[in-house]
Amino acid sequence: MLNENASISMIEIEAYSLPSSSFVPDDAHVFVIDVSRSIEWRNKGGGWTDSRPRTKVASTRAYKEWVLDFIPPNNLEKSGIIFGLNGVCQTYANLELLIAENEASVKSAAKNYVCVWCFGKYGLGLENLKNLLKKSYNEVIKTHTDPYNALPKILSRVDNYLEPGFTNYLTNLRKRVAKCAM
Repeated sequence: MLNENASISMIEIEAYSLPSSSFVPDDAHVFVIDVSRSIEWRNKGGGWTDSRPRTKVASTRAYKEWVLDFIPPNNLEKSGIIFGLNGVCQTYANLELLIAENEASVKSAAKNYVCVWCFGKYGLGLENLKNLLKKSYNEVIKTHTDPYNALPKILSRVDNYLEPGFTNYLTNLRKRVAKCAM
């Protein structure tokens, strides 16, 4: 039987950082917006209309229906991230950028390393994240076909989120520890 559902569509999105006044000096707030400026994830802070100077830190093409289902702009907690508990604005932004055809992140935003050190790139609880991504994807494909085979790509990014340099460091460290144990 022919599936008459519409295909998942693509949406161009951009991530921007704004100077922040959090407890971390020279920190940045990060938000994501589509290029038409009609869909915006303010991520518990300022956004496109904020008067602070903004810097573009990432852009990509996201799987529109999936990203909107997984992390709706008006219900960020659906992604499993509770602000301040297991993630912050940069965590939300990385999740919004995760559900896209190409890998993108807000790693160039000021003090991103502090957020990643505290919460990881995608927040605390990666197994829960993968389960929520699968659940959201399965809801979307009830009404949309997926010509991109997106789910395995996205889950692979979650499993392999460490920067290559850090992964190499860990590999070398494990080898050195193994030598010492001999």
